[in-house]
Amino acid sequence: MKRILLLVGVAMMGLSGAERQVAITIDDLPLGGGDPGPCELARIKALTARLLTPFREQKIPLIGFVNAGRCEGLGESGLSQILRMWREAGAELGNHTYTHPDLNHVPLDRYEADVIKGEQMLTNPHWFRHPRFRLAEWLRLHPL
Repeated sequence: MKRILLLVGVAMMGLSGAERQVAITIDDLPLGGGDPGPCELARIKALTARLLTPFREQKIPLIGFVNAGRCEGLGESGLSQILRMWREAGAELGNHTYTHPDLNHVPLDRYEADVIKGEQMLTNPHWFRHPRFRLAEWLRLHPL
């Protein structure tokens, strides 16, 4: 969390008037930012509450990108609770695919299906962030 706050602080110092804007995004919800811990609802709720506090208090705009299948142990109800916490803190939610597949290593039809499945828990998503895509590697694996 200290790294996120440092990033926010550095980004805010660079702002001078309305001519500059900064987008703050957090990937891999419901866990967020690559948290390797267990998918336990109480733990994730506590982590989410701590993470969102400065964004809510300071009304800092933010987008959370969701991998709904990343923590299937939460179930649909648990995931809904976590995503509601993000929306109530003022965050927009975007699709980051369902299971975070690597387009460099999965067939395109499987990747597309994962993107579509990733939108099921989101309401009117208009943000998408691809996971792990590296154009140079993709071109090496799929020469034109």
